[in-house]
Amino acid sequence: TDKEAQVVLPALAERVGHRLPALREATKELLQRAHKVYPPAAVATIFFQRLRSKNRRSAGDLLQLLCTIETSTGATPRGRRDVGLLLQLAAEKEAAVRDGAVQLLRALGTAVPEDLLRAAPAAVREAVAPGA
Repeated sequence: TDKEAQVVLPALAERVGHRLPALREATKELLQRAHKVYPPAAVATIFFQRLRSKNRRSAGDLLQLLCTIETSTGATPRGRRDVGLLLQLAAEKEAAVRDGAVQLLRALGTAVPEDLLRAAPAAVREAVAPGA
């Protein structure tokens, strides 16, 4: 049900970056299936809410999952706040987070507002530019 998904998905999203590889992979596998049983846009919204987690490994894994949702359904949030967060994450020190954000921004393509892209650091603009 909707209520169950709103409780279970955020908890799993927080645990996806666990330091134990077996638990991490099992959680990632469950979350990869989430958008097939629950509306993809709702799953993506929950994942976006968890990108601000202190656990950078979780954020990196969630960005990979969001890329999967975007390429298979096109259902990731595209609001200015969400794209702004992705641009911030694309400048992150942690490589997995940075690469995941750049990959998702590339997948969004023209959905990135020009003014937000102009305000981003030059390295991010170059990484996100078409053909980069």
